[in-house]
Amino acid sequence: MKKDIYLLLSKSFLLALSIFIFVSSSYSQHIAKQSSDTSGLRKAIYLISIGQSNKAINECKKILEKKPNEIGANILLARLYSWEYKFDTARIILLKVLQDQPLNKGALNALVNVELWSKHYDRALRYADRGLSVYPDNEKLLIKKTEILMRQDNFVEALKFINKLIKIYPNSKEALNMQALIKDKKVKSTPKNGVGLFYQHDGLNKGYTPWNSVSAYFYSIRKWGIFSAGINYANRYGINGTQYELDLFPRISSSMRAYVGAAYSKDYIFPNYNFEFSVYQKFLKIAEFEAGARYLSYKRYSSPLLIYTGGVRVSKGHWQGKILTYLIPQSSKVNQSYRLSLRHSFKNPDNRIMIVFNTGLSPRNLLDTVNYKGYLFPKKSNRIEFRYQRPFLSNNTIIKASAGYEKNEYFTGLKRHRISAGIGIERLF
Repeated sequence: MKKDIYLLLSKSFLLALSIFIFVSSSYSQHIAKQSSDTSGLRKAIYLISIGQSNKAINECKKILEKKPNEIGANILLARLYSWEYKFDTARIILLKVLQDQPLNKGALNALVNVELWSKHYDRALRYADRGLSVYPDNEKLLIKKTEILMRQDNFVEALKFINKLIKIYPNSKEALNMQALIKDKKVKSTPKNGVGLFYQHDGLNKGYTPWNSVSAYFYSIRKWGIFSAGINYANRYGINGTQYELDLFPRISSSMRAYVGAAYSKDYIFPNYNFEFSVYQKFLKIAEFEAGARYLSYKRYSSPLLIYTGGVRVSKGHWQGKILTYLIPQSSKVNQSYRLSLRHSFKNPDNRIMIVFNTGLSPRNLLDTVNYKGYLFPKKSNRIEFRYQRPFLSNNTIIKASAGYEKNEYFTGLKRHRISAGIGIERLF
């Protein structure tokens, strides 16, 4: 109900605004040169101003009977039809205008309204972007695009666009009111919790039985940070195992956060105990440094492992890159593993794609459950993985998929190939 009222108010304002702009722009081209209104367009606008829209439609039709290609009359007629919810008729008229004049500002603005009011938000966004590609600082188009993003519940992008508009037009009351509305809706609509389920299948060569794993998790976003808990089940080489984990991401300050994690398993394909701690420090707004340590102990491995981690993440626009290293002191040397990831987020931040490169073994896969020996981080071990996620049916339901390939020499002269594929779903609430 509130959305319908907001939509009606928006249309009322936009129609009134468009009439005034129409008078100033379209008339300067078609009527200002004439001492009298020979086309009848001025009469149509007067009829609208006194609430006689039906007579204004008839007046536009009279003009178009004499001059079918009269741009001003076509655009005004389309606006009147859209006001009466005759969206299909208005769309046909405006598309015909844009065939002759693809960058006509009045037609683009009117068509964005048609698609917005008929709830075809993807189309509306496409036409708004077309207009902004030619008129990047156009106030009406920026406001329209902001409203479209709000209708799609994409408040992050909506806020970005309204902030851009306010920088250009700092005294725009409409923009300032919309900015406050977006901030309020963003806070109220942002999901605070999430649950998810992810399944992965790994196929191996040399006749090894496939690996299968399932993870179920829950997380909650609080003022102090993020809380997460999960259960991991795995079957490797025909051996089952279950692991329980708890993770905390407390905020220390506006530029610093931490990570504290703990996991337990009584089954030897997982670490018996796993404790992790990291600190993250922002730098120059686009970079974040990470430093931490991990402690892992296995039932079948003689001594626990202490792993030091360090890395840097750089974010710019929709792109994010991160490099992370794992360092394990052993005897007289330090075994090293590196992880490089590149992520691109689309307009909806929950719609993103990532590619990950690994050299060296993951700290979570240090034990060979066939021979009960620890891997020695071979030099010839590499992995590539693709990950993709996007909203499905609604912005609060996210589907996830992954695919990867790994080749390693896990013992001297013994090589293994592993192909993995995973799929999952997450629900925000």
